[in-house]
Amino acid sequence: MRNFLRLYSLYLRTALLTTLAAMIVIFIYQTSRSYATEQQLRSFWAIFTILFSITGILFTFLIPLSLSDRIRKKLLKVFNP
Repeated sequence: MRNFLRLYSLYLRTALLTTLAAMIVIFIYQTSRSYATEQQLRSFWAIFTILFSITGILFTFLIPLSLSDRIRKKLLKVFNP
Protein backbone atom coordinates (compact mmCIF):
# COMPACT_ATOMS: atom_id res chain seq x y z
CA MET A 1 0.00 0.00 0.00
CA ARG A 2 2.85 2.36 0.81
CA ASN A 3 4.44 1.72 -2.60
CA PHE A 4 1.15 2.46 -4.30
CA LEU A 5 0.91 5.80 -2.49
CA ARG A 6 4.45 6.69 -3.54
CA LEU A 7 3.70 5.84 -7.15
CA TYR A 8 0.39 7.71 -6.99
CA SER A 9 2.12 10.80 -5.61
CA LEU A 10 4.64 10.53 -8.45
CA TYR A 11 1.78 10.58 -10.95
CA LEU A 12 0.21 13.60 -9.29
CA ARG A 13 3.49 15.52 -9.21
CA THR A 14 4.07 14.73 -12.87
CA ALA A 15 0.57 15.86 -13.77
CA LEU A 16 0.95 19.13 -11.89
CA LEU A 17 4.36 19.87 -13.41
CA THR A 18 3.12 19.07 -16.92
CA THR A 19 0.13 21.33 -16.50
CA LEU A 20 2.23 24.10 -15.00
CA ALA A 21 4.68 23.93 -17.91
CA ALA A 22 1.83 24.06 -20.43
CA MET A 23 0.28 26.98 -18.58
CA ILE A 24 3.55 28.94 -18.65
CA VAL A 25 4.06 28.31 -22.37
CA ILE A 26 0.50 29.35 -23.22
CA PHE A 27 0.72 32.44 -21.01
CA ILE A 28 4.00 33.54 -22.61
CA TYR A 29 2.52 32.99 -26.06
CA GLN A 30 -0.64 34.93 -25.23
CA THR A 31 1.20 37.90 -23.74
CA SER A 32 4.10 38.03 -26.21
CA ARG A 33 1.93 39.04 -29.15
CA SER A 34 0.75 42.21 -27.47
CA TYR A 35 -0.54 43.29 -24.12
CA ALA A 36 -3.01 40.71 -22.97
CA THR A 37 -6.62 41.75 -23.26
CA GLU A 38 -9.34 40.50 -20.97
CA GLN A 39 -10.55 38.11 -23.68
CA GLN A 40 -7.06 36.61 -24.08
CA LEU A 41 -6.70 36.06 -20.36
CA ARG A 42 -10.14 34.47 -20.22
CA SER A 43 -9.21 32.09 -23.02
CA PHE A 44 -5.91 31.34 -21.26
CA TRP A 45 -7.70 30.28 -18.08
CA ALA A 46 -10.17 28.22 -20.11
CA ILE A 47 -7.31 26.38 -21.84
CA PHE A 48 -5.54 25.90 -18.50
CA THR A 49 -8.68 24.41 -16.96
CA ILE A 50 -9.09 22.00 -19.87
CA LEU A 51 -5.43 20.95 -19.75
CA PHE A 52 -5.53 20.48 -15.99
CA SER A 53 -8.66 18.34 -16.29
CA ILE A 54 -7.19 16.17 -19.05
CA THR A 55 -3.87 15.61 -17.30
CA GLY A 56 -5.65 14.98 -14.02
CA ILE A 57 -7.82 12.29 -15.60
CA LEU A 58 -4.88 10.72 -17.44
CA PHE A 59 -2.48 10.60 -14.54
CA THR A 60 -5.04 9.71 -11.91
CA PHE A 61 -6.98 6.94 -13.62
CA LEU A 62 -5.74 5.77 -17.00
CA ILE A 63 -1.96 5.59 -16.68
CA PRO A 64 -1.81 3.73 -13.33
CA LEU A 65 -4.27 1.15 -14.67
CA SER A 66 -2.28 0.58 -17.84
CA LEU A 67 1.13 0.11 -16.22
CA SER A 68 2.26 -3.44 -15.75
CA ASP A 69 3.75 -4.63 -12.48
CA ARG A 70 7.21 -4.84 -14.02
CA ILE A 71 7.15 -1.19 -15.10
CA ARG A 72 5.78 -0.16 -11.70
CA LYS A 73 8.65 -1.91 -9.94
CA LYS A 74 11.21 -0.20 -12.19
CA LEU A 75 9.64 3.20 -11.56
CA LEU A 76 9.64 2.62 -7.83
CA LYS A 77 13.31 1.64 -7.93
CA VAL A 78 14.20 4.79 -9.85
CA PHE A 79 12.13 7.24 -7.83
CA ASN A 80 12.36 5.61 -4.41
CA PRO A 81 14.49 7.67 -2.03
